[in-house]
Amino acid sequence: MKLLIAFFSLLLVQVTPPYLLVDRDLKKPLSEASTFSTEQYLQRTFPVYKTDVNEIIDAVDLALKAVEKNTEGETRDSISAAHTTIVIEKNVSGNNDVNIILVTTLAELHTTFSFALVRSETDVRKAQRRLLDFATYINP
Repeated sequence: MKLLIAFFSLLLVQVTPPYLLVDRDLKKPLSEASTFSTEQYLQRTFPVYKTDVNEIIDAVDLALKAVEKNTEGETRDSISAAHTTIVIEKNVSGNNDVNIILVTTLAELHTTFSFALVRSETDVRKAQRRLLDFATYINP
């Protein structure tokens, strides 16, 4: 009887992996992981907390508007979504270009990982398309 109770307790306490592993090229399917390492990062994956997905999608909506804004000179906006931040840099090289960088902080490892989603893009629509592609990619 004790064994049966222990078995059902384990079923109720089922641990789900906390991370989604994003392929930085957005081509391979998402995968789940309970841990993340530098080795995985070097294999072109990027961690996102599963619990943060909806907040990240909301942050992408704000980022789309930030990319659209006409600004003079160099600007840098940060939009936070729990453990992930979307950083938007505009006119960095004076060419009306846009950089969009995703940064995730893994609290358990006291480490931050980042990747450039958009790099030196002069077409605002292409930058926005890449943001939308990312939001679609991580949306369950």
